[in-house]
Amino acid sequence: MRCSCKQGANIYTVGEYLSDCVNFAVPDGAVTAICAERDIEPTTHYGYVDQRDRDLLKADLFVWICVGPTKVNSTSDSDNGWSHSEGGYQLTDEDKDRMLAYAKTIYDKYGEEFDYDDSVEVTVSSFGIQPCDYNEAGIPLPHEVSL
Repeated sequence: MRCSCKQGANIYTVGEYLSDCVNFAVPDGAVTAICAERDIEPTTHYGYVDQRDRDLLKADLFVWICVGPTKVNSTSDSDNGWSHSEGGYQLTDEDKDRMLAYAKTIYDKYGEEFDYDDSVEVTVSSFGIQPCDYNEAGIPLPHEVSL
């Protein structure tokens, strides 16, 4: 596919396209990893990537979002009157189901396998700060945790 853009014009990249596919910030590292899985540089001009690859990258992005946390908090910085904030987001189960259905449609269209298993749940528990034990010399002993 040939690009009809002029020399020196702003170039819309595949990485920018992926970031623009959703209404919240996607980390650059995630975009790079998604593109790397398909052997496409995120800095590649959007016009040089065929529709099939763009669709599959978008489906990969949606799956990446759905396996991540449901809620991402916003962050903000301020200093002497200056402030900057980046918004977070919260996805409902319905949002995730819709994104996964869309991704599955794309994978089916191009004959790709879709092996997402949403029945797996990961739970992280914290025991908080535990008091330590000391040996005879008064040196703190490391905690031994069994799972």
